[in-house]
Amino acid sequence: MNRTEFMERLEELLSDVPQEEKRDALRYYNDYLDDAGAENENAALAALVSPENVADGIRAGLREEEIPGAARNDAGPSVPAPGPNGFGPSGRGPVPGPERPGRRGEAGRIILTVLAVIFLLPILLPLGLGVVAAAFSFLVCAAVFFAAMVLSGIVILAAGIALLLFAIANLAAFPSSAVCILGGGMVCAGIGLLMTVLMGWLAAKTMPAMCRGFVSLCSLPFHRKKGGSYE
Repeated sequence: MNRTEFMERLEELLSDVPQEEKRDALRYYNDYLDDAGAENENAALAALVSPENVADGIRAGLREEEIPGAARNDAGPSVPAPGPNGFGPSGRGPVPGPERPGRRGEAGRIILTVLAVIFLLPILLPLGLGVVAAAFSFLVCAAVFFAAMVLSGIVILAAGIALLLFAIANLAAFPSSAVCILGGGMVCAGIGLLMTVLMGWLAAKTMPAMCRGFVSLCSLPFHRKKGGSYE
């Protein structure tokens, strides 16, 4: 028996119950199944046993209310008083209370979250800004470092090329000195070229990843979790 059949059968069985009590009971069991969720609906229906069982429990509750001095459940529809594990007499269907524990717990969590934000905001806000500032400073320092190294490599490369040209121009007039200068120019040109290429490659590999990490850090407070918090 699915939920629709269960509720229709229960409504038929409660045809002799006062309309107000009947309406409250149907609303309660609809809410009960809603709270159980689609994945737990079959288990919730099994816990209720059958529409006949639930209807008998509701009538038993009404009869108890008619007895002078009997306790009355004013928090919901007139159904049996709770028994063990929150069920009615002999384990019959669940009994409504003034507020469902799940909803009360959710409200409590919301209140605690708001209070935590109010009290921790003066601490967390400066701390978060400090972390962002430190990350930004590190990013800027890394960019300056790579730029300086690439620029240094270009300068050394240019100096080496200048030495090579000077040595070639004076090779005939000062052969021995020109050969030494030529060797030094080749070394400088090689070092400058290697530094320029290596630092440029490292910057191209690391700077985009560092920028993405900084953006992710800044956007972290605005990401919602899947299923309820941040994602």
